[in-house]
Amino acid sequence: MNKLPKITKIISLSLITSIILSDLTACAPLVLASAASGVAVLTDRRTTGTYVEDKAIELKAMNKLNENLNVAKQSHVSVLSFNERVLITGEAANDNIRNQIEQIVKALPKVKTVYNEVKVSKSSSFKESSYDSWLSTKVKANLTSDLRVNPLDIKVRTTNNTVYLMGLVTQEEAEIATNISRKVSGVNKVVKLFEYIQDPTSTNTDNETQMATSSSHAVTSNETFS
Repeated sequence: MNKLPKITKIISLSLITSIILSDLTACAPLVLASAASGVAVLTDRRTTGTYVEDKAIELKAMNKLNENLNVAKQSHVSVLSFNERVLITGEAANDNIRNQIEQIVKALPKVKTVYNEVKVSKSSSFKESSYDSWLSTKVKANLTSDLRVNPLDIKVRTTNNTVYLMGLVTQEEAEIATNISRKVSGVNKVVKLFEYIQDPTSTNTDNETQMATSSSHAVTSNETFS
């Protein structure tokens, strides 16, 4: 498949974004971050449009949640969108707030599925959040060190020592990533929210098999491992 059109679009998008950010902020780190995002898209198994849409969903979700003052005051959540499937993690004061959060995100355009992993409890402390961030970093580092998986294909989110994994992966990649995550010291549980795809190295040229990499043919996995 000729990837030149996609590469050209991403380079153009990155350049335009960089110029805009540069004009608005005159901040070099932001420009560099924009360029890095462009490189990430080139290696992503999602289409360019879906990649951009996922970023938009995350921004829209957090904006809508913050606009609802009742929800904003009684919850502390984060949103991760991958292939238009949204994971919500964090804490809410009660079941009513937890359900409101889910409904707000479900109502957003393009959202296909919502995984509501918000717990009813007090908001995590800075120390607890920092530890979760460290666990995510450790998991990502261990994924990077294993050549059998591409860490850019797997999104990692950790909340309350529970690691959530999302991405478009093969069955083998999913098992490798899960086992790597489970072995990280401090991880209590691993939740797989993968969509399974056909092995890209497969020599099968059947049209339906080739289509397996699209979201409509991917099989979503929602499994938990302690």
